[in-house]
Amino acid sequence: MAYGALGTPIITLAKVTGLNEMALSSMVGRQLPFFSVVVPFWLIVQMSGWRGMLEVWPACLIAGLAFAIPQFVVSNYFGPSLVDIFAAASCIISLYIFLKFWQPKNIWRFPEERDTPHVVHKSHGFGSAFMGWMPWIVLSVFVFFWGLPVVKTWLNGVHNPTRPGSGTASTTW
Repeated sequence: MAYGALGTPIITLAKVTGLNEMALSSMVGRQLPFFSVVVPFWLIVQMSGWRGMLEVWPACLIAGLAFAIPQFVVSNYFGPSLVDIFAAASCIISLYIFLKFWQPKNIWRFPEERDTPHVVHKSHGFGSAFMGWMPWIVLSVFVFFWGLPVVKTWLNGVHNPTRPGSGTASTTW
């Protein structure tokens, strides 16, 4: 979980070691994408075996690449705070679009689900789906701006005011 919790592991490692946060983010972001491509394949093999994975390998490849590429780009050019959010959103959107055009020959089901008839789920329109995703969109936008140095400096000044001329934090409540 190098970028989990909005990049906290990388940020903490930078603070503890004194190493440059962006350099750490970039280095980790150059290593993890290789694993990110492999993980969807591995998960499907664990769940449904090699035969099941071979039936859905195109979706595994799309999911892996759609996660790995933004992971590399964001970690190398923005920093550690939103790497997994952008990568996950990219993966979800890419796989959704891909599955609109491609479907596996067989639908894998858990053993207890195999005897029940397939239930057709209600389709939601773009508006309701967009509103369902709105909290995550708003959170991502705020975290993105919070990570910008200018905004971070401003927020630090708002929440850590100094007394004029003293150069130290005010202790007056």
